[in-house]
Amino acid sequence: MDDNFGKNLRKLRKKKNLTLLELGNILNISKSALSDYENGKSTPSLTILDHISKFFGKNINELTSENIDTTEGNSELHSYQSSETNANYYDFENKLLQQQISNLEMQIQLIKQLLESKDAHIQALNLQIKLLEEKLKTKY
Repeated sequence: MDDNFGKNLRKLRKKKNLTLLELGNILNISKSALSDYENGKSTPSLTILDHISKFFGKNINELTSENIDTTEGNSELHSYQSSETNANYYDFENKLLQQQISNLEMQIQLIKQLLESKDAHIQALNLQIKLLEEKLKTKY
């Protein structure tokens, strides 16, 4: 995301006469995270970006545009994005979800390998116990 988002976020927040803390409380985002967004130090997740866009009644394209309109219009009109923007948003979200699924599948494989390793270790320990028991029987 470019510098425009942070500048626009600051403009919109100030237009509503909100402090970082007040906006953070409304959106359930920390004051420092909002500050980082405004200063271009970090970028919000899609979920947070969606909350911000809905709160200000602006679509994501508007939030990242060079010259944002800070007038308060019909928030319902602003909350609807063009079908192309929606498609891009959902394509990106779909890619993120696919990546998360892939990561979870990899974690499942690692857990299965760990369990197999533990099972093999338990079998080896059981075998050692049996051998020790046999040694004890033959000694006494």
